[in-house]
Order: sequence, then structure tokens, then C-alpha cells
Amino acid sequence: MNFETLPPVDPYWVRTRLVFNTDTVAGMRELVDKAVAVKARLILTFHIITEAPSIPGADQFDRENFRQIPDQNASKGVAVLPYGEVLAKV
Repeated sequence: MNFETLPPVDPYWVRTRLVFNTDTVAGMRELVDKAVAVKARLILTFHIITEAPSIPGADQFDRENFRQIPDQNASKGVAVLPYGEVLAKV
């Protein structure tokens, strides 16, 4: 799995989960639930947020789907923070 410890062993070399346009909101929710269950940090990397992902399997993600992820996490009490803010709290 792509979970990270906190604090990370090396803050400049961390495990992340790159999100592709073949990923689903339900799949992202499942990853978050697993991270919560094992008390791990999950770093999701979104490279291109777009209205219409056009290249199958590329690192593009639909904007509307992207908006759902933080909302779902917040409804469960899961914090969504930029990586720098997480490190500042350690």
C-alpha cells in the first residue's frame, strides 16, 4: 500500500499514490478508509485536474470527481491538508 508514516523517515522521499483518470471516487474513498483503519497517512498526488480527461490512463482527473474527495473526507472527520501543513504539525 502507499501509506506514509508520520513523521516520515525522510520528508523529501515519501510514499504517495498517483491518481489517474481510470481511478474512481469510490476507489479513492476505499484508500482513505484503509488509511484511517491502520492510522496511516495517505498522500494522494493529482497532477492534472481537468473538465474532460482525454488520455486513458493518464495522470488527469475529472474536476467534479476531484471536488467530491475532500467533501467525503471532511464528512468523516478526515483532515485534508497540503503536505507542508502536515509536516509543520509534526
